[in-house]
Amino acid sequence: MIDNVNKSLIKQVPHIRRIVMQMSKNADVADDITQECLVRIIEKQHLWNCEKGQLSKWMNTVSRNLTRRALSNRSKEHSKKTYIVDEELACCQRSLKTGQ
Repeated sequence: MIDNVNKSLIKQVPHIRRIVMQMSKNADVADDITQECLVRIIEKQHLWNCEKGQLSKWMNTVSRNLTRRALSNRSKEHSKKTYIVDEELACCQRSLKTGQ
């Protein structure tokens, strides 16, 4: 079964990349997340149950879910960085106003 997953994964890579690109709208981000998807699929291939559905659909579902999670985490990280920069800017502006 593992060989079957690996062969299917090779065929599925362009489709997974397209899914991630459509969701992320950024080629660099899509490349990173696609790699994460491929690693996750390889690590979790033992969880696929052929009685529950097609392998390609399982791979697409794993990819979509991981992409949503990765984009959410990136958004949260970006918000934290923006907050830190805004706080540093506000501190600098206060220092300039007080003449320090």
